Amino acid sequence: MLRIIVLMMSLVPLAPAFAGNVTKELNGYNGLSVSISENAAKCNLTDSAVFSDYLREKLHDLGLKDNPNSMVHVALGISGTTFGLLGAHCVTHTQVSFNVLLRAENIVTDNQTARAAIDRLGEFPIRLWSHGAFGVKPLSQPAAGGKSMAAYDAVKNQIDLIVARFKKSQTE
Repeated sequence: MLRIIVLMMSLVPLAPAFAGNVTKELNGYNGLSVSISENAAKCNLTDSAVFSDYLREKLHDLGLKDNPNSMVHVALGISGTTFGLLGAHCVTHTQVSFNVLLRAENIVTDNQTARAAIDRLGEFPIRLWSHGAFGVKPLSQPAAGGKSMAAYDAVKNQIDLIVARFKKSQTE
């Protein structure tokens, strides 16, 4: 039993080396999708194109470009909701993930039950890397009137934080 424990403890430091860091291998992506939660409209977060363009620009700065031959897809998820007295504050959460789809024809198994389930599902999403950030902003009304854009700025800052984390992970 002691030998097994010693063996397992000696292999623990090697585990990350086997897994590797997939961010170092990413050099492009095939499409970027944005999903905004229904409640996010309460924070005036409605224009997905603004965030799509912003993230695409940030990824381009890192050398990641849209490539139709890539199997990697980037997903940006944004959620937000108001809270507090008169809903004067907005909490936002932003998540960026790099995903691929493993198709059923790429999975080999002799187990007939597993094969039937795999064929029925067709494909499996695999998340290669994901990171998120959240924050709280007061929804103060601009002096010129109109809707507060504080939550837009918060989401852009969160995208900046996530992209910085991605860049850091490429050197780790």
